Amino acid sequence: MKTLFAFFGICLFCSIFLLQAQNQPTMTFSTVNQIRIKERIDTVVIFDPATLLETVRIMKYKSINLDLNNCPELATEVSLGFTHASAIELSDCGSLSILCKPLGQVNEWTIQSFTMAIQKKGQQIQKFTATGPNFSDAMSNALTKLESGSTLYFENIKLAMTDKSVVSLSFGVEVD
Repeated sequence: MKTLFAFFGICLFCSIFLLQAQNQPTMTFSTVNQIRIKERIDTVVIFDPATLLETVRIMKYKSINLDLNNCPELATEVSLGFTHASAIELSDCGSLSILCKPLGQVNEWTIQSFTMAIQKKGQQIQKFTATGPNFSDAMSNALTKLESGSTLYFENIKLAMTDKSVVSLSFGVEVD
């Protein structure tokens, strides 16, 4: 009989704990579905009214993409942890992109600004700041000179959101 009461007591405790845990927002690395480097190809048609000629240009973009889950529950400051990428993959990236997946919808949020810091072995940290999602020329030049063993820090990534105050994200990339 004591065993039965102990069993029911443990079950009651676990069910209360699980019910409370369901109502709590997750602010850990599980918020990030994936941090990856993504290529996008766009076709641009340019029309010259003087010559009546159309020129088709195919443009290739490469960005560091963060796919986020649980976006409505994001705190005002969230650290997303670290990921790995090769120096070659990072060398021709030109921007950051944040995709938010709340409740089965996909929204691209606007990046207002961010800071990128590069730590190379045995050297001082280099810091760069950008307005908007695109890398500055100085950032792009620094990325082309990355070496294996370096660490990138993306900090103070300010997101513009319609239903919240500004959210600040940060994450790191260990260069392979």
